[in-house]
Amino acid sequence: MDWDAIGAIGEIVGAGAVVLSLIYLGTQIRTQNAETRAAARRDFGMGLRESYLTFTEPEMAEIWVKANADFDTLTAPEKLRLLGGLVVVLKVFEEAFDRKNEGVLPAQSWEAVNRQYTSLMAAPVYQRLWKMRRHYFHEEFQKYVDELEPSAFNLS
Repeated sequence: MDWDAIGAIGEIVGAGAVVLSLIYLGTQIRTQNAETRAAARRDFGMGLRESYLTFTEPEMAEIWVKANADFDTLTAPEKLRLLGGLVVVLKVFEEAFDRKNEGVLPAQSWEAVNRQYTSLMAAPVYQRLWKMRRHYFHEEFQKYVDELEPSAFNLS
C-alpha cells in the first residue's frame, strides 16, 4: 500500500469522524433545547404559583375584593400592597409572553396562561391598575395586553 492510499483512507476515516461528531452535536443540541423548554415551563409555573399566593393571604384577598368594589376606599398602604402584588403577577405574565415569543414556552402552556390572565384582566381593579402601571412593562407586551379581550371575571 502506498502513501496515497493511506492518505485517502485517513481522509475517509476523518470525514466519518466529522459526520459522527455532527450527529452527536445535533443530538446534544436537541436534548438541550428540550431541557431548556422544560426548565422554562417549570420556572414559569413556579413563578405563577408564587405570585398568585400573594392574593391568597387573607388581608390581600380582602384588599382585592374591596378594590374591585370601590378602589377609592382603599388606604394608601392597601393601594401599595395591591399595586405591588399585581405588578409581580403581571411580570410573570410578561415573562411568559417573552418565553412564548422565544419559542421556549409551548403553545398549550401559553394558551392556558393567556386564559388565566384574560380572566384577571376583566376585574375592574385590574383595568385601573394596568393604566397606572403599564409603563413598567416593555412596549411589545403593553401592546399585546392593550389589544387583549378580557374574558368574564367572577369569583365563583
